[in-house]
Amino acid sequence: MVDESMMLSVDVIFVTETEEYSEKVLIRPESTVGDVIDVSKVATKAVLLMGQESLSFAVWGRKARLTDSVSNCDRIEILRPLIADPKELRRSGRLISRRRTTKY
Repeated sequence: MVDESMMLSVDVIFVTETEEYSEKVLIRPESTVGDVIDVSKVATKAVLLMGQESLSFAVWGRKARLTDSVSNCDRIEILRPLIADPKELRRSGRLISRRRTTKY
């Protein structure tokens, strides 16, 4: 058994259109993203809601593989497929720019 003070603390986050799920997981220092996902209750919820094939993962907003190692205080985000392609919305004119123009 590993001493709890030697464990890494990692946050796991999954967001749907209406709900936000987050959990803090204690994991061994040599663990990977896949190891964290295996023990996470949030990941189990995400698989039930979305299906495992449609999910991908990121660490602090950068795409991650299940074999990537994790560090203390990492935030693992469980990503779901896009609802709409932003490029297509821009092309069709349905996406309105929110940039403000400043006049001097």
